[in-house]
Amino acid sequence: MKKIISVIITLMLMLSFAAVSVSAAPKLSQTSYTLTKGYQILLKVTGNSGAVQWGSSDTSIATVNAGTVVGKAVGTATISAVVDGVTLRCNVKVVATKISADKTAVTVEKGKYATVTLTVTGDKSGLTLSSGNSAVAKGSWSGAKWDGNKITLRITGVAAGSSTVTVYRKNYKSDYYQTITVTVPGAAPAEPAKPAVTEPTLKVSQTKVNVNAGAAAAVIATATGTSTLSAYSTDTDIATIAAGTVSGNNRTYNITGVKAGTTTVRIYDRVNQANFADITVTVTGTAYYVIGTTRPATTGTDQVVTFQKDRLTYYMLVPMGYDEADVNTAIAKNFKTYEYYTVYSEAPTFKAYTDSVRNFTKTNTNIYNPYNPYATTASMYSPRYVLVPRNFDQVKLDTAVSKYLGTFEYYTIYNVRPTETVRTDTVQSWRIVDETGTQIARYVLLPVNYSQDRLNDLKASDVENNQDFTLYAVTETFPTNPGVGNQVFSWRTTDGKTHYMVVPIQNCDFLKRNDAVYKDTAVYCYFNAYTTAPKVSDEAREYVVSMYIQSGNASKLAYILVDKTDAEYEQKLQNIQSGTYYFTPQGTFANTSSEYWA
Repeated sequence: MKKIISVIITLMLMLSFAAVSVSAAPKLSQTSYTLTKGYQILLKVTGNSGAVQWGSSDTSIATVNAGTVVGKAVGTATISAVVDGVTLRCNVKVVATKISADKTAVTVEKGKYATVTLTVTGDKSGLTLSSGNSAVAKGSWSGAKWDGNKITLRITGVAAGSSTVTVYRKNYKSDYYQTITVTVPGAAPAEPAKPAVTEPTLKVSQTKVNVNAGAAAAVIATATGTSTLSAYSTDTDIATIAAGTVSGNNRTYNITGVKAGTTTVRIYDRVNQANFADITVTVTGTAYYVIGTTRPATTGTDQVVTFQKDRLTYYMLVPMGYDEADVNTAIAKNFKTYEYYTVYSEAPTFKAYTDSVRNFTKTNTNIYNPYNPYATTASMYSPRYVLVPRNFDQVKLDTAVSKYLGTFEYYTIYNVRPTETVRTDTVQSWRIVDETGTQIARYVLLPVNYSQDRLNDLKASDVENNQDFTLYAVTETFPTNPGVGNQVFSWRTTDGKTHYMVVPIQNCDFLKRNDAVYKDTAVYCYFNAYTTAPKVSDEAREYVVSMYIQSGNASKLAYILVDKTDAEYEQKLQNIQSGTYYFTPQGTFANTSSEYWA
């Protein structure tokens, strides 16, 4: 009995050791991969218990950081992952161009055509077509346009048979290519004659479309007997639709995914709206630089930018190493408002007549950025733009540019503390009172052995007297010390009292001033600018116009009550656009001067 028990215990110990010995070994998610220059892939190690040490055999070809491999130049490199005493390897081939297709085989009838969407990453120059047998099938770019890195190829059936259409880069046919197999079936047996059926005059190539957020899909609408087609999306927050090229009775429409969800787009005849075709669009994923109120999910190295606007929290998915100017541009275009002293990657379009745009150049460290939807070309240098008001603050402009670039100049005044360029640099600071009466700190970066006289001159030109008032506040007493650069504005209320307000001479926020006066008097004045539309009490005499004006340190939408009986009302509107702001009495409401401008 003891021998039997001893044998059983020995077998159990052997099985337990065997279980330990067959535990899973570390494994790399890829052992070989073809990567486009400028793009990246995330390698993962599974089955490991210890930390992973990553390395590249040639960092000029490909680099790796925490598993993220980035293609730097055309060539091959080996990415290694050392973990638990084991070295795992992935052979990476970096190419200048990568061509893929949504379909690698199509069947098309003689005299008709099929479309294939090609995705070309990297260098798109010299893209060429060839047909294995042009007597069977031909490919063409007729009417095709680039949509990001996608383009639509048209393959036409010529005669029954099989052939291929190859897309490749000129002079690199053996390296960068994509082949599509084409089958053109023979003629079908003649069918018995059928009674004539009235076919719909509008058809679409597909009634369901699946598209990724930030990507586009092409749909062809075929219309007979009409050329008055239009299209719309029932939810543009999920997908949009835009008309493309026209060829005979065929019109291409591009459907672009915005954010995850399902919606419907409709293509219809404007003359006969009962003639339409609906397409169900399903969007998956989240595109970069798209703004929403729901926090997007992240994968890999993606990040989420969060910001507040009008008491709401918004989110934006961005790639690793994103450019702040691209984020600012996306926000401005979404809300149709550009802020002063903010850096943008596109020139601001919504601005006041008196605003101006200052530009500078950013040197790119990563020349090709496939994640940037606002970069039209891959270049070592990118233009950047800053919107500024009339009589702009040079210190605010210098601060905005230097903060963005991350570099600060000597003997230049900033509103933030600059970063020392070298160890021997020093930073001097002082305080001033700005146009709102707030004390703010000023900074200047100085080299070793700096000039004290030059520093003193900078301070003397910048320091202002302290001010003991609140701008744009309505008071019943005359301000005795309005401060340097300000003036006192006054008016009489309907009960005959005189009220006062201190406003800056330069960069006056006319909308804030006028709104405060209206709140004090409950009277709208002709040719005054307000943030809300005045009510028209006499339609024969009055109407309201809106325009963007410079008001304070921002370009804002303003509403103006116009008196059509004023012989100079058209000239006054033109003057407002050019920066002259009136303060005209209405009814029993009066002010100390019939015209005010700064």
